Amino acid sequence: MKRILFISIVVFFTAHMAQAADALFLLQDACVKCHLTSESPGSGSSVISWKKGVHFGPDTGCAECHGGNKFLYMAFKKGHMGTPKGREANEMCGRCHVNEIKEMNARSQFRSRSDKRCEATCVTCHSHHQVEKATLSIINSGNCGTCHPFEKAATLTQALRDFQDIITTLEGMVQERTARHLPSIMAEREIKAAQTALKRGVHAMTSSELIEHIQGKLIPTLSELKGDLSQTGQRNWIFQGVMVILFLFLCLIFVKYYQRRHHA
Repeated sequence: MKRILFISIVVFFTAHMAQAADALFLLQDACVKCHLTSESPGSGSSVISWKKGVHFGPDTGCAECHGGNKFLYMAFKKGHMGTPKGREANEMCGRCHVNEIKEMNARSQFRSRSDKRCEATCVTCHSHHQVEKATLSIINSGNCGTCHPFEKAATLTQALRDFQDIITTLEGMVQERTARHLPSIMAEREIKAAQTALKRGVHAMTSSELIEHIQGKLIPTLSELKGDLSQTGQRNWIFQGVMVILFLFLCLIFVKYYQRRHHA
């Protein structure tokens, strides 16, 4: 009985270890304890939004972005350093996301329709408290249409869908080749290279440049890879068929040879 109870306790604490760790660092964060209860009703809780985002953790809390000291909730000025404004958000995010901020700063034409410097920042697409994971889903007509004409936003969204569709097809072909023990390392590398090029393009290019990059370079390159994989599969089936026929032919020759020697 004691052994069963001990095992039950171990299983319970193992299953809830992650929740316990979350609760521990949340209890130590003065920002969380205050903002969880003091924010205006109906305005949405920044703490709950942060809990739903990809940055939820002890090292990416309120103070890491807003500044201040999360252990000095009684010292208002030291505990509240303010909200990053405009491009200050990029500098803040760039402390961790070094490559991404370099790509954004390298834009050749970082300008808006009014020929003013584009005010898009990291939080424009990724949000702030409930930071979304970097997937193609965050690039859509709704988000992009807040700054760009709807037609261009729709064109970009469609280009990204076409890109993702061919990536999905290629990944399926690679899985099939792997299951058949056919070489697929080079195809996997080309798929990864295309995904990396898209990520860099999203940060480093204007919307027009990105559309041209996807439709004029990435998709044609992936389409060529798809054709190569299809032809390789067909050639492999032909090769296997020839080998089977050759094997049967050799077997027939051996049988004939054996029959002649047996009759002799």
